[in-house]
Amino acid sequence: MKMRHQVLGRVTSHPLAVSWLIGAISLNGIVLYILKTEFGTLSVFFTFPIVLRMLLILAASSALGLFAGVFTVGPILFWLFSAMNGAKCKVGDLVVVLSGSYRGSVTRIYEVTLGQGGGKLFRLDLGEKAKENYDDLFEPYSVAPAEERVEQIGRGNE
Repeated sequence: MKMRHQVLGRVTSHPLAVSWLIGAISLNGIVLYILKTEFGTLSVFFTFPIVLRMLLILAASSALGLFAGVFTVGPILFWLFSAMNGAKCKVGDLVVVLSGSYRGSVTRIYEVTLGQGGGKLFRLDLGEKAKENYDDLFEPYSVAPAEERVEQIGRGNE
């Protein structure tokens, strides 16, 4: 049970990467499907120059998958992952940081503010240097209530 939550927390703290992966897989699947229906079988493509071209096409469609994923499933994943992790946290709650250079740190929320896009941001008590440099700002998907996850992360900086 511990390992499942640790892996889930690590995955849900990176919605941009997950949306890119979904977009890339989807676009690559569409490209391969179109090629298969156009030529009937993919076995035609297994010569060295054609394989290199196919890899180039799949690399390009993977890069385009970033945009496709971010604009289609991205907003849903940002909302979903925030709801799964720290969206219900409030000032004074003990949280664990799930991503970034402070990953594994257990600290308290001292302020909830709005970001430039109007989304909720947490300011965490990570010391004066982090406060001065605004390194203490975290999205709700980047933190989780510590009561549930302290033992899985390894107690952090309690």
